[in-house]
Amino acid sequence: MERSKKEKNTKKQKVNVYELVTQAIIKQLKQGIIPWERPWVGIESCSNYVSGHRYSLLNQMLLPYSGEYATYQQWQSVGGQVRRGCKGSTIVFWSMWLRKIDKQTGKPATANTPEDDIATQPIPILKYHTVFHISQVDGVESKLKEIELPNVVKDDRKAERIIGNYINREGIVVTREFQMKSAYSLNSDKVILPLKEQFKSTEEYYSTVFHELVHSTGHKTRLNREYGYKFGDKKYSREELVAEIGSAMLCKECGMFNKTKKNSAAYIKSWLSRLEEDTNLVVAAGGQAQKAVEFILGQ
Repeated sequence: MERSKKEKNTKKQKVNVYELVTQAIIKQLKQGIIPWERPWVGIESCSNYVSGHRYSLLNQMLLPYSGEYATYQQWQSVGGQVRRGCKGSTIVFWSMWLRKIDKQTGKPATANTPEDDIATQPIPILKYHTVFHISQVDGVESKLKEIELPNVVKDDRKAERIIGNYINREGIVVTREFQMKSAYSLNSDKVILPLKEQFKSTEEYYSTVFHELVHSTGHKTRLNREYGYKFGDKKYSREELVAEIGSAMLCKECGMFNKTKKNSAAYIKSWLSRLEEDTNLVVAAGGQAQKAVEFILGQ
């Protein structure tokens, strides 16, 4: 009896990866850091040292620095040694689990299911690795000549090209008039904006434009996202986070870094409360934001 209890206590606990990711983002927010506002996030400047693979948008938000990363075992495989006491960072990835199902019923196959009636159904499973930055490793040299950081020179022309190419390709109507709000209408597939002169800065203007254009990618004829219609519900919060992350990425694509409302205490507090209520929010929004940005850029 005692042995059984001890085994139960020492058994490795199953990790909730969604919770792991959410807590990492919450920790940054509590430190006053907006993960999607970091200078390197969205410009593909975080990569795996061994494979050269560029980390996803979500993983860039989780990683503390730009540059090269690898797992403990990967660093060892190339002659590197992670220094004692160094703490790793979490990255996540999707793995497909093939579940056997009964073709006749669509339910999980059993030992009694005839072999000819068994089919496989791919189920995406979110998993994680712990990686270490090259600055934490001895015995290796960087493969990068220099860290790729975005051009700090604002490029309004590039922003206008991105906007023009996207709305012309998709047939989206954009109206600009003197008013105090911006919005995207799902029913009419229309973006409504104040005049550019009403904004305090170029960054604020393009941040707002890109925010609404990211919303437009969720239209049923495009990426077909579920919007949510009530402020505060999970679908509404997810769509707002998709637009916030996507807007930040597109601004950086044009050398713009909006530091106005994004750093306010109220802004941080609002996202903290939403993330604490929904541990799936940031994983879903991060993936959808990346798809939205790629769609707008025509990638």
